[in-house]
Amino acid sequence: MGTKNLKLATERNILGTTIYLKSRDGSYNEVVAANLQASPLSNLDKTLTEGGYLFRSPKIKSHEWADMLKSLSNISGKFNITAKLTTDKNDADLKKVSAWIRFAEKDDAAIFAWTNVENWQKWSDTLEAEDQKEAKTRSKPLKAKVTKDGRITVKVTQVTLGK
Repeated sequence: MGTKNLKLATERNILGTTIYLKSRDGSYNEVVAANLQASPLSNLDKTLTEGGYLFRSPKIKSHEWADMLKSLSNISGKFNITAKLTTDKNDADLKKVSAWIRFAEKDDAAIFAWTNVENWQKWSDTLEAEDQKEAKTRSKPLKAKVTKDGRITVKVTQVTLGK
């Protein structure tokens, strides 16, 4: 699995603001919102990387970006958006974009949470570290042993969700 960091870029013309999601090398370039009246990224603060209120959308689609960006025009405080593109090592056409947004103020986080509840989940730095650790173990191939009599043994870990 390959991952690339993505960034949001804006372009303003007489029709409004268009927002792109781009990779540094230009291999990924997608319009996520077009002809917006006001730029929803006016309060974007890239230095906001710790603390605050974090949300995650693990598999965000292009049309969901537009709705989320429109809701940011109601936000008065600072926020930061990061995104990553993950491609499957077996199928280069299978691409998944994950996004994170961090708010400095509680009121802004509450407004965002209520307007984007179907695509975004409350997240934290601790949950992110656990998810990264789990992703590493998920990506490891299973080790199977074949005995002399043809039986296959595999070590499996069981996870119980909720109680």
